[in-house]
Amino acid sequence: DQQDYVDRIIPIDVEGGFLYLVIPVFEPRVDFDTLLKALYDYSVVVIRGGGVWAVGEQSISEVLHHPSALRDICLYRIGTTLRGLNIRKLEPEKASNW
Repeated sequence: DQQDYVDRIIPIDVEGGFLYLVIPVFEPRVDFDTLLKALYDYSVVVIRGGGVWAVGEQSISEVLHHPSALRDICLYRIGTTLRGLNIRKLEPEKASNW
């Protein structure tokens, strides 16, 4: 069932796959140190009910690109699901080991 509990978002598009192996999804009461480590490791995370959090190393433009790329990743995943395709087959194998 594709309604499984999700603790990560796995990109299936080329740009998303190039930028991110996975995007972690945290519960609302995530520990601050856990959030900081995830931002350091992944550059972008989602907190349920708390939105998208992102960091960058070079510019504010880089930081703002992460939520935009995440939106595109989610639109591809939604479109794939609506077309009845098996989204798990499109996810890279290396992401399943995350």
